[in-house]
Amino acid sequence: MEPVWSCLRAWGKIFRSPAWIRSAIAAAHWRCGRFFWRPIAGHCRRSPSCSPFRPARQRRTGMADTALRAIAYGDHPRLLLDVHRPEGAGKAPVVVFFHGGGWRSCARDDVFHGPIGPTLARAGLLVVLPDYRLYPDACFPAFIDDAARAVAWARANAETFGGDPRRLVLAGYSAGAHIATLLAYAPCHLESCGLARGVVSGVAGLSGYYDFTADDDPFVSRVFPPDLLAHAAQPARHADAGAPPSLLVHGLKDGIVRPEQTDRLEAALLAAGAPVRTMRLPDDDHHSYLQSMHTAPERTGVLAALAELARTGALPSSVPDLSKGTCQ
Repeated sequence: MEPVWSCLRAWGKIFRSPAWIRSAIAAAHWRCGRFFWRPIAGHCRRSPSCSPFRPARQRRTGMADTALRAIAYGDHPRLLLDVHRPEGAGKAPVVVFFHGGGWRSCARDDVFHGPIGPTLARAGLLVVLPDYRLYPDACFPAFIDDAARAVAWARANAETFGGDPRRLVLAGYSAGAHIATLLAYAPCHLESCGLARGVVSGVAGLSGYYDFTADDDPFVSRVFPPDLLAHAAQPARHADAGAPPSLLVHGLKDGIVRPEQTDRLEAALLAAGAPVRTMRLPDDDHHSYLQSMHTAPERTGVLAALAELARTGALPSSVPDLSKGTCQ
């Protein structure tokens, strides 16, 4: 019980702090991820009782989750992944989900991203959650190379864990959505690991960076070399008719990654004749709908749409466009 009490004491100190300190801590959490929260997050990873997502972790509607953690898929200490397996017989669709963090922070098992694996597994999916190298240890395209290696690992080992490698979906949140879509649209990265573009049956991008410049975030110029930023690093520049079915999700109150990035990627895919469905959520910001995916998945329908893409390899016939109150 000591990890639980330690975690509660840490949270208590924060909530007893003045309001300006609490605001600064909250901002640092989203900007700095696990490095700022390491003492607290460490306890929370070991003790689900103090996780803010405890209700979701304890829900057992649908399929439960069996996890294997910290599997190495490369030589670098960051190149670890978790596998979350659904209970039940039969080969499950495979989802490789890349965490966010602005290419410089967060991890597959932190308090924000950690619940994603169990949530998707309970929807009947085999989930692979990889870490990848972060700035300043790595710049573009090194973390893309890591991600491609993780996809190759997932395809090679899917059947061992009860997955169907013929149904392989890439997904990600924020910077992870950038990674997932770039792998799906720019075949050179997967080809470097011996994979053809056609192995990806679908891609889902949540609150992603798809068409950006250093003007959007000055930090971008540190991560992306100038000669690669304008084209090679941009998922929207690689959209063509051969792109796999794309499910895009964005909260319209997102102040971190503007929804216009999703609009531009959608427009590029439609212009190329590629299949795409976009969910625009008027009441959500950068992360709120991802949190509710664990606790109240029916609120936005994001989980159901992602699960259908993974199961069928095709986009849902309609998805709720909550910004208009209709389906598209």
